[in-house]
Amino acid sequence: IFQNKKNDLNFKNIKLENLLDFQNGLNASAEKYGNGIKYISVMDILNNTYITYDKIKGLVEVDEKIMESYRVTYGDVVFVRSSEILRDAGKSNVYLDKDKNAVFGGFVIRGKKKSDYSPIYLKYALESYDVRKQIMKYAAGNQHVNIGQESLKKVKVKYLDIKYQNIVANVFKTIDKEIENIKYKINEYEILKKGLMQKLLTGKVKVNV
Repeated sequence: IFQNKKNDLNFKNIKLENLLDFQNGLNASAEKYGNGIKYISVMDILNNTYITYDKIKGLVEVDEKIMESYRVTYGDVVFVRSSEILRDAGKSNVYLDKDKNAVFGGFVIRGKKKSDYSPIYLKYALESYDVRKQIMKYAAGNQHVNIGQESLKKVKVKYLDIKYQNIVANVFKTIDKEIENIKYKINEYEILKKGLMQKLLTGKVKVNV
């Protein structure tokens, strides 16, 4: 990936509190859900490679004041605050929609971007073994596994000069695109296979033997 000398990369360990401002998500009354603006839930974090407005499933009605307090914009990081299984605790994703803003739900912590970083680079830095090990140290709970803002602030990530972050991010983005293409092809073949099996097993297709 890199043509430069090792020292030129200049990795630094930096706490997340230097990159992000943390806040817990909103909890609206039951009748507010189902209409309105998109809100990011735990499942949106776990089920998407990256988060954009169109990929978000849930809706919630909020006024302008609430919207301003819980707004998620391009480059923000969202973390799982409360999960049912340990391995999902503190997992994160990035919001990459430049055109539309969302809000975030109560089981989510938002890290509001306050420093210069590549969102895609930071996403993968947060998924590294070293970072996940730190997060697991702070995760606690029985029925639900929780992690708090104060714990996330202490987590350290490998930080590079922004130009190198962008190089790494572009490599991962290309790989992710290939993975998505492969998943799409697999899905198409699965559909084809099911269709053929249905026809064969119901006698709708003749097989010459």
